[in-house]
Amino acid sequence: MKQYCKVLNGKIVEYNRTRKDFGVGEASPEQACIDRGYYPVVDNMPNIDTRLQRIAGSEYIFDATNNVVNKNYTVVDVPLDELKEPKIKETYDKYLATRYADIAYMNTTFQADADSQALIVSVLSAGSVPSGFFWLDVNNNKVSMTYADLQGLSAAILARGQVAYANYQAKKAEILACATVADLDAVVV
Repeated sequence: MKQYCKVLNGKIVEYNRTRKDFGVGEASPEQACIDRGYYPVVDNMPNIDTRLQRIAGSEYIFDATNNVVNKNYTVVDVPLDELKEPKIKETYDKYLATRYADIAYMNTTFQADADSQALIVSVLSAGSVPSGFFWLDVNNNKVSMTYADLQGLSAAILARGQVAYANYQAKKAEILACATVADLDAVVV
């Protein structure tokens, strides 16, 4: 719905009224608004790249020549540090996905999510496993394991996690070192 501003002595004194508030039923509602000192607002919203820019504010300026009130916007660049945040988060999410992904070991695949890893640590803390001990693979098949086998599964998960964490730290450092948007866009996560 079209907006109007009240102008008195060249100054805007009231903002954002709609024509339904006045001038309805008159021969020329638009002219009736102007006759009462209400001028149409021309919204000069700029076309911006919302990833790189944002609207920081707006101001209304009366244009007596054209009998309109221009709503102009202040556009600012998004700080580079703010642009880095989502890329760092994407890198961290990739690290977590790798850290907790299923893992191949002993000719099968095991779950390695946070709960599974905590359970392995709990079982290993006992110092041994009973005879006939098994661990379930991703298909819930029983896989017989010795204590050393379970230690091996834990070591495989740990080694993969360390590599993933080192990769995350390196990529994060690369992102933080970016000096321009082009540098940041060149970083492949």
